[in-house]
Amino acid sequence: MAELIKNRKNFSFGVIGGGKLGLNLTIELLKMGRLDWILAHSKRTYDRVLGRIINRFLIRATIQEIDKFPDMIIICTPDSEIKRVSDELARIHGKNLKGKYIIHCSGVLKRDILSACEKVGAMTAAIHPFQTFYFEEPGILSDIRWGVEASDEDYGLFASFVDLLFGFPVRLSEESIREKALYHAVATAASNYMTTIIQLANQIADSANIDSNEFLPPIAKTTLGNNLRGLSDSKMIPLTGPIARADIGTIKLHIDALKSHPHILKPYCYMGLATVEMAHNAGMLTEQALKEMSDLFKTGT
Repeated sequence: MAELIKNRKNFSFGVIGGGKLGLNLTIELLKMGRLDWILAHSKRTYDRVLGRIINRFLIRATIQEIDKFPDMIIICTPDSEIKRVSDELARIHGKNLKGKYIIHCSGVLKRDILSACEKVGAMTAAIHPFQTFYFEEPGILSDIRWGVEASDEDYGLFASFVDLLFGFPVRLSEESIREKALYHAVATAASNYMTTIIQLANQIADSANIDSNEFLPPIAKTTLGNNLRGLSDSKMIPLTGPIARADIGTIKLHIDALKSHPHILKPYCYMGLATVEMAHNAGMLTEQALKEMSDLFKTGT
């Protein structure tokens, strides 16, 4: 992998947005001595950033306050704000962006959302970290994949930005870019929906008066490992338990037990419906078993 940025000792960065990703990037770039500034718009975000980087002279509150123009500007705002930020950068600082590199980190939006900056001479890219950022912690940016959408001419430099963070750039194909929403849905399913399942199990454990810290980690780790081993075969679903064996009686006992916990029963049954459908599509269940279990889970939704 090209290391263009690593070989440019003075290559500098600015970060727009002090959310979880923006703050993790800011901390890492600050440690490298490459951060010119971070833009944190709201007071809450400003205070959070100040608490982590201490130096208030590195924080900007508005695009108008940007007074240094680093080699690369990283936009880490919510997706709904990216176009506005790009447009304002171009309108307010247009001539200063010529020859600069500007990226956004959205997983669902394409590079062309930065067209205003490109029109004033900036090189643009969409670079999305395939990771979840709940905590700010050392090493969280290392060893992760970043989906990169960039021009042929500029890909090497943008890839070297990922390399600088000890990540792995993966160039998105034209088809993946066309289906960017599906690409991002992969990350959502792998992270957000896994969180829903683990938290559901945790809530049921509380209701059963068992220690989730004692019981959940081993089975969750084994289940994740089983599924990762089968990724190359989309038809291989390492499913065990009552749905896999069409055990209607056990599922009914679960639902009856959860009726006194309606806030848990509903998501449990929705997860059951999704699992039954997936198992049937994989050829694990008959049409009759699909119907009977689906009808049973629907009673709890």
